[in-house]
Amino acid sequence: MSYFRRASWGKHEKRKSSTNVNPARLSDSCTSPLPSPMRMSFEDVMAAGLHPDVPDSFKSCILYLHRPEVLKEIGLFRVSGNATDVQRYSQALDGGGLLDLTSCADVPTICGLLKQRMRLESLPLNSNESKMIDMAICTGLDCGMNMQQVVQAAQDIIKRLASTSFHTLKALVRLLGAVDACQGNRMTFGTLATSVGIQIFPGVPAKNSEKMLQILYEHMDIVFPSSGSEARNSLQLPPGSPGLSASSTLAPTPEEPRRSSSGQATIRNF
Repeated sequence: MSYFRRASWGKHEKRKSSTNVNPARLSDSCTSPLPSPMRMSFEDVMAAGLHPDVPDSFKSCILYLHRPEVLKEIGLFRVSGNATDVQRYSQALDGGGLLDLTSCADVPTICGLLKQRMRLESLPLNSNESKMIDMAICTGLDCGMNMQQVVQAAQDIIKRLASTSFHTLKALVRLLGAVDACQGNRMTFGTLATSVGIQIFPGVPAKNSEKMLQILYEHMDIVFPSSGSEARNSLQLPPGSPGLSASSTLAPTPEEPRRSSSGQATIRNF
Protein backbone atom coordinates (compact mmCIF):
# COMPACT_ATOMS: atom_id res chain seq x y z
CA MET A 1 0.00 0.00 0.00
CA SER A 2 1.17 3.52 -0.69
CA TYR A 3 0.98 6.31 1.86
CA PHE A 4 0.87 10.04 1.30
CA ARG A 5 2.12 13.09 3.14
CA ARG A 6 -0.05 15.30 5.29
CA ALA A 7 1.58 18.50 4.04
CA SER A 8 -1.66 20.29 3.21
CA TRP A 9 -3.67 19.33 6.28
CA GLY A 10 -2.49 22.20 8.47
CA LYS A 11 -4.15 24.85 6.34
CA HIS A 12 -7.55 23.23 6.80
CA GLU A 13 -7.33 23.50 10.56
CA LYS A 14 -6.83 27.28 10.34
CA ARG A 15 -10.10 28.01 8.57
CA LYS A 16 -12.46 30.22 10.53
CA SER A 17 -15.82 29.06 11.77
CA SER A 18 -18.71 29.73 9.44
CA THR A 19 -20.31 31.86 12.14
CA ASN A 20 -17.62 34.53 11.62
CA VAL A 21 -18.46 35.15 7.98
CA ASN A 22 -20.51 38.14 6.84
CA PRO A 23 -23.63 36.78 5.04
CA ALA A 24 -23.93 39.95 2.94
CA ARG A 25 -20.46 39.45 1.50
CA LEU A 26 -21.16 35.79 0.80
CA SER A 27 -24.30 36.55 -1.19
CA ASP A 28 -22.30 38.71 -3.59
CA SER A 29 -19.64 36.14 -4.44
CA CYS A 30 -21.42 32.76 -4.26
CA THR A 31 -21.60 30.51 -7.31
CA SER A 32 -24.35 28.07 -6.27
CA PRO A 33 -27.98 28.58 -5.17
CA LEU A 34 -28.81 28.43 -1.48
CA PRO A 35 -29.80 24.94 -0.31
CA SER A 36 -33.45 24.30 0.45
CA PRO A 37 -35.21 22.08 3.02
CA MET A 38 -35.93 18.55 1.82
CA ARG A 39 -37.82 15.43 2.80
CA MET A 40 -36.17 12.06 3.27
CA SER A 41 -37.72 8.91 1.84
CA PHE A 42 -37.58 5.48 3.49
CA GLU A 43 -35.41 4.24 0.60
CA ASP A 44 -32.92 7.08 1.11
CA VAL A 45 -32.42 6.26 4.78
CA MET A 46 -31.98 2.56 4.02
CA ALA A 47 -29.47 3.19 1.23
CA ALA A 48 -27.31 5.59 3.20
CA GLY A 49 -27.53 3.57 6.44
CA LEU A 50 -28.21 6.72 8.47
CA HIS A 51 -29.37 6.75 12.09
CA PRO A 52 -31.47 9.49 13.75
CA ASP A 53 -28.53 10.35 16.03
CA VAL A 54 -26.37 11.39 13.06
CA PRO A 55 -26.54 15.23 12.99
CA ASP A 56 -28.61 16.72 10.17
CA SER A 57 -25.56 18.59 8.89
CA PHE A 58 -23.76 15.28 8.33
CA LYS A 59 -26.85 13.63 6.86
CA SER A 60 -27.20 16.43 4.31
CA CYS A 61 -23.61 15.99 3.11
CA ILE A 62 -23.61 12.19 3.20
CA LEU A 63 -26.88 11.91 1.26
CA TYR A 64 -25.37 14.14 -1.45
CA LEU A 65 -22.04 12.27 -1.63
CA HIS A 66 -23.52 8.77 -1.41
CA ARG A 67 -25.17 9.00 -4.83
CA PRO A 68 -23.61 6.73 -7.52
CA GLU A 69 -22.93 9.59 -9.93
CA VAL A 70 -21.08 11.50 -7.22
CA LEU A 71 -19.03 8.51 -6.05
CA LYS A 72 -17.53 8.33 -9.56
CA GLU A 73 -16.08 11.85 -9.25
CA ILE A 74 -12.31 11.69 -9.83
CA GLY A 75 -10.28 12.79 -6.82
CA LEU A 76 -13.21 12.81 -4.41
CA PHE A 77 -12.12 14.55 -1.16
CA ARG A 78 -8.73 15.49 -2.65
CA VAL A 79 -9.78 18.34 -4.95
CA SER A 80 -10.42 21.69 -3.24
CA GLY A 81 -13.94 23.08 -3.50
CA ASN A 82 -15.25 26.64 -3.60
CA ALA A 83 -14.33 28.14 -0.22
CA THR A 84 -17.05 30.79 -0.44
CA ASP A 85 -19.77 28.22 -1.07
CA VAL A 86 -18.42 25.97 1.70
CA GLN A 87 -18.84 28.82 4.18
CA ARG A 88 -22.22 29.74 2.75
CA TYR A 89 -23.61 26.21 2.95
CA SER A 90 -22.13 25.79 6.42
CA GLN A 91 -24.01 28.86 7.59
CA ALA A 92 -27.22 27.36 6.23
CA LEU A 93 -26.52 24.10 8.09
CA ASP A 94 -26.00 26.06 11.30
CA GLY A 95 -29.73 26.80 11.20
CA GLY A 96 -30.53 23.10 11.74
CA GLY A 97 -32.55 20.62 9.70
CA LEU A 98 -31.71 18.62 6.59
CA LEU A 99 -30.85 20.62 3.47
CA ASP A 100 -31.03 19.62 -0.18
CA LEU A 101 -27.49 20.26 -1.45
CA THR A 102 -28.09 18.89 -4.94
CA SER A 103 -28.29 22.44 -6.31
CA CYS A 104 -24.51 22.53 -5.88
CA ALA A 105 -22.89 21.20 -9.07
CA ASP A 106 -19.39 21.31 -7.57
CA VAL A 107 -18.83 18.00 -5.74
CA PRO A 108 -15.53 19.08 -4.09
CA THR A 109 -17.45 21.91 -2.39
CA ILE A 110 -19.66 19.42 -0.54
CA CYS A 111 -16.59 17.32 0.33
CA GLY A 112 -15.04 20.45 1.82
CA LEU A 113 -18.28 21.20 3.62
CA LEU A 114 -18.36 17.77 5.26
CA LYS A 115 -14.73 18.14 6.35
CA GLN A 116 -15.49 21.55 7.82
CA ARG A 117 -18.52 20.23 9.74
CA MET A 118 -16.33 17.50 11.24
CA ARG A 119 -13.99 20.18 12.58
CA LEU A 120 -16.72 22.54 13.76
CA GLU A 121 -18.79 19.87 15.52
CA SER A 122 -15.81 17.78 16.75
CA LEU A 123 -17.31 14.66 15.22
CA PRO A 124 -17.09 11.76 14.86
CA LEU A 125 -14.23 11.51 17.39
CA ASN A 126 -12.07 13.61 19.65
CA SER A 127 -8.31 13.04 19.72
CA ASN A 128 -8.41 10.76 22.77
CA GLU A 129 -11.08 8.52 21.24
CA SER A 130 -9.27 8.29 17.90
CA LYS A 131 -5.97 7.45 19.58
CA MET A 132 -7.63 4.67 21.58
CA ILE A 133 -8.98 3.13 18.38
CA ASP A 134 -5.55 3.59 16.81
CA MET A 135 -4.02 1.70 19.70
CA ALA A 136 -6.56 -1.10 19.44
CA ILE A 137 -6.05 -1.58 15.69
CA CYS A 138 -2.58 -0.43 14.67
CA THR A 139 -0.69 -1.08 17.89
CA GLY A 140 -2.53 -4.37 18.18
CA LEU A 141 -1.36 -5.42 14.70
CA ASP A 142 2.19 -4.32 15.46
CA CYS A 143 2.17 -6.40 18.65
CA GLY A 144 1.15 -9.54 16.79
CA MET A 145 -2.54 -9.71 17.61
CA ASN A 146 -4.59 -11.62 15.05
CA MET A 147 -7.38 -9.92 13.13
CA GLN A 148 -10.13 -11.33 15.33
CA GLN A 149 -8.46 -9.91 18.43
CA VAL A 150 -7.90 -6.53 16.75
CA VAL A 151 -11.51 -6.26 15.59
CA GLN A 152 -12.78 -7.22 19.04
CA ALA A 153 -10.53 -4.63 20.70
CA ALA A 154 -11.83 -1.95 18.33
CA GLN A 155 -15.42 -2.96 19.01
CA ASP A 156 -14.87 -2.74 22.78
CA ILE A 157 -13.82 0.91 22.41
CA ILE A 158 -16.31 1.99 19.75
CA LYS A 159 -19.36 0.58 21.53
CA ARG A 160 -18.57 2.87 24.49
CA LEU A 161 -18.78 6.02 22.35
CA ALA A 162 -21.67 8.42 22.74
CA SER A 163 -24.51 7.48 20.40
CA THR A 164 -23.96 10.51 18.14
CA SER A 165 -20.25 9.71 17.78
CA PHE A 166 -20.92 6.00 17.27
CA HIS A 167 -23.47 6.44 14.49
CA THR A 168 -21.67 9.36 12.82
CA LEU A 169 -18.45 7.35 12.66
CA LYS A 170 -20.37 4.40 11.24
CA ALA A 171 -21.99 6.56 8.55
CA LEU A 172 -18.65 8.10 7.54
CA VAL A 173 -16.87 4.75 7.39
CA ARG A 174 -19.70 3.41 5.21
CA LEU A 175 -19.45 6.43 2.90
CA LEU A 176 -15.66 6.25 2.54
CA GLY A 177 -15.87 2.51 1.98
CA ALA A 178 -18.22 3.19 -0.92
CA VAL A 179 -15.74 5.76 -2.26
CA ASP A 180 -12.90 3.23 -2.07
CA ALA A 181 -15.04 0.55 -3.78
CA CYS A 182 -15.88 2.80 -6.74
CA GLN A 183 -13.33 2.10 -9.48
CA GLY A 184 -13.71 5.30 -11.49
CA ASN A 185 -12.77 7.91 -8.89
CA ARG A 186 -9.11 6.83 -8.41
CA MET A 187 -9.55 6.99 -4.65
CA THR A 188 -8.41 4.36 -2.17
CA PHE A 189 -8.31 4.10 1.60
CA GLY A 190 -4.73 5.36 1.34
CA THR A 191 -5.61 8.56 -0.52
CA LEU A 192 -8.69 9.06 1.64
CA ALA A 193 -6.55 8.77 4.76
CA THR A 194 -4.39 11.69 3.60
CA SER A 195 -7.28 13.89 2.51
CA VAL A 196 -9.93 13.32 5.20
CA GLY A 197 -8.28 11.04 7.76
CA ILE A 198 -7.19 13.90 10.01
CA GLN A 199 -10.81 15.01 10.40
CA ILE A 200 -12.12 11.52 11.19
CA PHE A 201 -9.18 10.39 13.35
CA PRO A 202 -7.61 13.55 14.81
CA GLY A 203 -4.07 13.08 16.07
CA VAL A 204 -3.53 9.82 14.14
CA PRO A 205 -0.91 9.46 11.34
CA ALA A 206 -2.19 8.95 7.79
CA LYS A 207 -0.70 5.46 7.48
CA ASN A 208 -2.60 4.39 10.58
CA SER A 209 -5.81 6.08 9.41
CA GLU A 210 -5.67 3.98 6.26
CA LYS A 211 -5.52 0.73 8.23
CA MET A 212 -8.26 1.90 10.57
CA LEU A 213 -10.62 2.89 7.75
CA GLN A 214 -10.11 -0.38 5.90
CA ILE A 215 -10.54 -2.61 8.94
CA LEU A 216 -13.55 -0.73 10.29
CA TYR A 217 -15.22 -0.90 6.86
CA GLU A 218 -14.47 -4.56 6.19
CA HIS A 219 -15.74 -5.60 9.64
CA MET A 220 -18.59 -3.14 10.06
CA ASP A 221 -21.15 -5.67 11.25
CA ILE A 222 -18.81 -6.70 14.09
CA VAL A 223 -17.33 -3.32 15.04
CA PHE A 224 -20.70 -1.53 14.85
CA PRO A 225 -23.11 -4.13 16.25
CA SER A 226 -26.80 -3.40 16.16
CA SER A 227 -29.83 -5.41 17.18
CA GLY A 228 -32.78 -5.96 14.90
CA SER A 229 -34.89 -3.53 16.92
CA GLU A 230 -32.20 -0.84 16.67
CA ALA A 231 -31.98 -1.29 12.91
CA ARG A 232 -35.76 -0.90 12.62
CA ASN A 233 -35.78 2.17 14.85
CA SER A 234 -33.04 3.80 12.79
CA LEU A 235 -35.40 3.90 9.83
CA GLN A 236 -38.28 5.57 11.66
CA LEU A 237 -38.45 9.30 11.01
CA PRO A 238 -40.71 11.64 12.95
CA PRO A 239 -43.69 13.07 11.03
CA GLY A 240 -42.77 16.15 9.04
CA SER A 241 -39.02 15.55 9.35
CA PRO A 242 -37.02 17.07 6.46
CA GLY A 243 -35.29 14.83 3.96
CA LEU A 244 -34.81 13.87 0.34
CA SER A 245 -37.55 13.31 -2.18
CA ALA A 246 -38.58 9.79 -3.07
CA SER A 247 -37.06 10.21 -6.54
CA SER A 248 -33.52 10.53 -5.19
CA THR A 249 -31.15 7.65 -5.93
CA LEU A 250 -28.30 6.67 -3.66
CA ALA A 251 -25.58 4.08 -3.86
CA PRO A 252 -26.47 0.78 -2.17
CA THR A 253 -25.04 -0.10 1.22
CA PRO A 254 -21.82 -2.13 1.22
CA GLU A 255 -22.05 -5.88 1.08
CA GLU A 256 -22.11 -7.46 4.52
CA PRO A 257 -19.17 -9.73 5.39
CA ARG A 258 -19.81 -13.36 4.54
CA ARG A 259 -21.02 -15.53 7.37
CA SER A 260 -20.20 -19.10 8.22
CA SER A 261 -22.78 -21.84 8.52
CA SER A 262 -22.98 -21.08 12.25
CA GLY A 263 -24.19 -17.56 11.49
CA GLN A 264 -21.02 -15.85 12.77
CA ALA A 265 -19.41 -13.21 10.60
CA THR A 266 -16.15 -14.35 9.02
CA ILE A 267 -13.10 -12.32 10.09
CA ARG A 268 -11.09 -11.12 7.12
CA ASN A 269 -7.33 -10.70 7.30
CA PHE A 270 -5.87 -7.24 6.71
